[in-house]
Amino acid sequence: MPHPRKIDPVQYGLSPPEIRKLYSEFARLLLGRSKELLPLDRSARENLDEQVLTSPGDEADASVIDTNADYFLKLANSHQHELIEIRDALDRMHRGVYGVCESCSEGIAVARLRRLPHARLCIDCQSARERLRAVAYPREKPTL
Repeated sequence: MPHPRKIDPVQYGLSPPEIRKLYSEFARLLLGRSKELLPLDRSARENLDEQVLTSPGDEADASVIDTNADYFLKLANSHQHELIEIRDALDRMHRGVYGVCESCSEGIAVARLRRLPHARLCIDCQSARERLRAVAYPREKPTL
């Protein structure tokens, strides 16, 4: 009789009781990333305020200021989105459902959680969602 293959918990998801044993590791990762993001978010918002309050000299200056303001707004929004995801991950941890895919209810791979500790979906469900989004919102090919 063939020997049953042992499942690698780093590559595959763990059951909720098994993943709970690793909560302290993931909480440290989440809180560490949050501490990294807060000053970056503050800086992006300060730069955005500076761009908005800058008085343009002419149309070219106004264009540069608008472009810079758009950049800093996108950057601040990105940081804010990630901070919200981190807060939600800590909340899932508190509720005991952290590390469980919100789509298929399977465990999320430990390796994925170590790279993206606020992940809500396993890699298969995330890939399926991205494929669906690509079909629903196809990008136009640039013309030369």
